[in-house]
Amino acid sequence: MLSNFLKLSGENQFIIVVLVIIILVAMFYPRSTPLISTGFSARLGNLGGKIELEAFSNENGDDKTLVLFYAPWCGHCKKLMPIWDRLMSSNSTDVKITKVNSDEDGELAQKFGVESFPTIYFLPKGLNNPSERIEFSGDRTGEALLAFIANK
Repeated sequence: MLSNFLKLSGENQFIIVVLVIIILVAMFYPRSTPLISTGFSARLGNLGGKIELEAFSNENGDDKTLVLFYAPWCGHCKKLMPIWDRLMSSNSTDVKITKVNSDEDGELAQKFGVESFPTIYFLPKGLNNPSERIEFSGDRTGEALLAFIANK
């Protein structure tokens, strides 16, 4: 292969060397976005991914959903988390209850217009309709959340 390279004219050798340098710089230069990106991403344990899968697994995408957007560093979120987890595990209503770590899935939080933590939205027509969200502004207690769900 080197012998073939040496047989090329000086101008062609120069072009090949420049192209190799450009490719190497593009591959190894540190950047905040990847050089090659695909349209599909999935992370195991990513609740935001779970939400998107739930949204598209429903044929109509119209399941009523109560969603908590939280940040793991937020003190109010830490206080609410045991209540929310109990609510999720003991849910016997027709309302889906889920949570989104906004640090891990900032894109989804942006899609829903989350500006502070914790933020709780009721989505009467499911996750495919973020524009129809209703923000929960009541007490952050299990009783208040259950009463809110019952009235929906």
